[in-house]
Amino acid sequence: MRSRIKYSDRLAPSVLALVLSGTGLGLLSLYFSTGQYGYPLYFFYLGQPLTLILNLLPFLLFNLLFFFLTNRLWAAFAIDSALCILFSWANYWKLLSRDAPLIASDLLIVSEALDMSTRYVSFTPLMILSFVLLLTITIVFALYFRGDVRNWKVRVICVIALVLICILLFFAVYISDGVFSGLSNWPKLPEWFDTTVQISRGGIYPFLYSIPKAIPTPPSGYDEAQTKAIIAAYESDPIPQDRQASVIFVMLEAFADLSKVTDAISGEDPYALYHQLQEESYCGTLVANAFAGGTNDTERSVMTGFPYLSAFHIPSWSYVRYFREQGYAVNGAHAGYQGFYSRNIVNANLGFLDYRFIDNYYSALPEDTLASWDLLDPETAYYLDNLYDDNIPMDFQFLPDVTQYSKQQMEAGQSVFSFNVTYQNHGPYPTETALFPREYVPRGDLSEADYNIVNNYLAGIEETGKHVHEMVDAFRDYAQPVVLVFFGDHMPWLGDQNSTYHALGIDISSGTDSSFLNYYSTDYLIWANDAAKQTLDKPFAGTGPTISPIFLMNVLFEQCGWAGPEYKKLSDAVMRAVPIVHKTGVYASSGSLVSSNGLSSEQASLLHKLNCVRYYYTNTYMLQ
Repeated sequence: MRSRIKYSDRLAPSVLALVLSGTGLGLLSLYFSTGQYGYPLYFFYLGQPLTLILNLLPFLLFNLLFFFLTNRLWAAFAIDSALCILFSWANYWKLLSRDAPLIASDLLIVSEALDMSTRYVSFTPLMILSFVLLLTITIVFALYFRGDVRNWKVRVICVIALVLICILLFFAVYISDGVFSGLSNWPKLPEWFDTTVQISRGGIYPFLYSIPKAIPTPPSGYDEAQTKAIIAAYESDPIPQDRQASVIFVMLEAFADLSKVTDAISGEDPYALYHQLQEESYCGTLVANAFAGGTNDTERSVMTGFPYLSAFHIPSWSYVRYFREQGYAVNGAHAGYQGFYSRNIVNANLGFLDYRFIDNYYSALPEDTLASWDLLDPETAYYLDNLYDDNIPMDFQFLPDVTQYSKQQMEAGQSVFSFNVTYQNHGPYPTETALFPREYVPRGDLSEADYNIVNNYLAGIEETGKHVHEMVDAFRDYAQPVVLVFFGDHMPWLGDQNSTYHALGIDISSGTDSSFLNYYSTDYLIWANDAAKQTLDKPFAGTGPTISPIFLMNVLFEQCGWAGPEYKKLSDAVMRAVPIVHKTGVYASSGSLVSSNGLSSEQASLLHKLNCVRYYYTNTYMLQ
């Protein structure tokens, strides 16, 4: 018969065990919060008493709360351990793959995270060891520490007290901007990025701090009547019937011109066709909010022009709706599943009535509808087949389908606005072997992994450039006016801890203006066929400004000679004053990057007006 501690003696050891095990869970979670930085950052956490307490306390309080709820120590620890593992590992994987910590708004796209998990998730020895250790402790608690509280009234009082403590701490401490900003940053991380500031503050604490940010809140000083007055100061201009042109956007997954930031590409030129196309287009630099992920931020910034994005759980104004009001046939496609970033819900709320995904379109097409893989050369087929799900249409299939779909609507007598998102070139890229026979970056001093990563990435980029060029040729002599807009969503993933960037000598430290731009910049390219140039009386050639994605529509409208809606006109004024508005709190002012403190009162006022109108359009406008 197994021995039991007598009731009079076992409650105190049980509470002590709860405190120690809860603290241990907090310390374990804090280690996984270091991501690529490991022990140096972990020792920094341990040397910051308040940061340490804020990250340990939630797991300690949860342990006690679950104990009084379940009346079993082992059950409380098991639940707390499960929460610790789910959060900590998800945070760790995101830190390694996206260079950003887990925040509350990520829970809104959990289905996308699950879909992508097989590509990013890997279990480290420490993960396996910690899981075995937590399971062992749970079993020991079940065998030797019952520690139940027989008086249910005591349990109820303790539960209520703990819940009140949690609520008080959450509102008074955990979401306090003053507490958050008052903590120290790790000296090895830049202080002007949200992501690195969050990393410096641990794991569970910055996650809890981010919760209010996931809930729509009006800007400081927001007044609906004043916001309506701001909008009323501008007049929405229609697109004249005799100056309409179809507009087709294509957001290219992880498409970036690395030849602008490194001289290492000395073999085959993967950008030859793309550079050729640039010579006959209007081109510029797009400074995205995201790095190696966060596709949805770039696309929704372009579609709305909003400097800050909501979850779009309700209908919102967007440029999509403006084109619908002009009588355009509005459509779009994504070469992926509709659950990615909840696009099926969000795109409908942004005004799309016709949006195609694998789920509702590509999977239902007859086999001979899309271009056959048999048309590919064996090397390309091998490359694509080893990287992507067979259900995902590749660029050689996706872009021709976008072309044909748009042409069908144009030939039915409608101008078309189409917004499309590719999938090909999504990372990560294989580290074990180069899947393509051509060499773009010679081996030199590169490790085998870095050599394979960059060459596999550039093989896909060359393939994309080829099909972008073919899409342009499909509209080159088309009778109806067509404007094509191509842009990248973010820089690519190039190795864990950005190893390949470092190996190629690309400075992405973000400590200087140039490294900041290296980290976040992609390209945009606006091309028009002869019919569009004649209809719009514009050359569509030259170098465009360096801008945030929220201003890409402004540049397009300017090239087309369209005055546009009220929001665009207000946004024009902001773009002229502050062409880069970055989510990290970085802005462009007079040719330099500055923080909010470096903005003039006029610039700050324009940004505040834009943000108020953004909030109104996102949360109120469509409901009135």
